[in-house]
Amino acid sequence: MVRRLLILVLTAGALVVVSGCGNRESVTTDAKTEGIWIDAGPLDYHIQGSRQLNPGQVPDDRYLAGVPAGFGQPGKDATWFAIFLRVENKTDKAAPTAQAFEIVDTEGHTFKPLPLDTKVNDFAYAPTTLNPGEVVPHPDSTQDLDSTAGAMLLFKIPLTEYQNRPLEFFVHSAHGAAPAVAKLALDV
Repeated sequence: MVRRLLILVLTAGALVVVSGCGNRESVTTDAKTEGIWIDAGPLDYHIQGSRQLNPGQVPDDRYLAGVPAGFGQPGKDATWFAIFLRVENKTDKAAPTAQAFEIVDTEGHTFKPLPLDTKVNDFAYAPTTLNPGEVVPHPDSTQDLDSTAGAMLLFKIPLTEYQNRPLEFFVHSAHGAAPAVAKLALDV
């Protein structure tokens, strides 16, 4: 009985500490849908939208600018998949945005975003440091004014992965800041 009471007190204390960090009202590190904000490190991340891209259509053709050599068009067994991300710093301190993301299927297959050339692709996500109150995409930027209103992460995913849903999107905080990892289920 004493052990249970001790565990309960320690758990409650940990929740109070986590909820008070960075002037946040609450911390969410696991979401079942894209509509939920998730927290990685001191920053808040939100998927503005995610979808397959069609390179033969506008604006999708522009989203594919800056794809590195060696990552040619997907064949008939794969597709381009884009995640459009918003990041907010609601704390009172500057903080770096995440540099590592991945999509994982139910069988443990992992997919990382392609390193797009941000000098060629205005829509591509680029890690940065956000001051208090700042957001990505930056106001009035190409990313912000686009219909997606988010910075894009581009993945090349085999079509067979759509059978292994839910696909989960992971955000790894910069420098392992707590909470170190946040995830959400993609709406695909």
